[in-house]
Amino acid sequence: MNLEPLLTTQEVAEQLKLSLKTVRGLRAKGLVPLDFGGNFRYRAKDVAAYIEQCAEAAKREAGLGLNIPPFPHPLERVAEGTDKVLPFRELKNEREDRNVVGR
Repeated sequence: MNLEPLLTTQEVAEQLKLSLKTVRGLRAKGLVPLDFGGNFRYRAKDVAAYIEQCAEAAKREAGLGLNIPPFPHPLERVAEGTDKVLPFRELKNEREDRNVVGR
């Protein structure tokens, strides 16, 4: 049987540049240790998977990787019925043109 080396809580803390207390708190947030009678050990692949999970969650929270159109500038609005972004003054002129009878 080929066993991979296991990491102690101290080693995980050193690798992630976190305190022991923080690493212990990560257990409640999804970092899965192996429990040997209260002696916790971590597989490197579990630590890497947890880091990836955190990175994906951060991307989702930031809206990265999602197909979300950028917000228009505060002084611009999307013209109704199109994907065209117009400055307010042009949007105002466009609305005035539509509301005038006989043009």
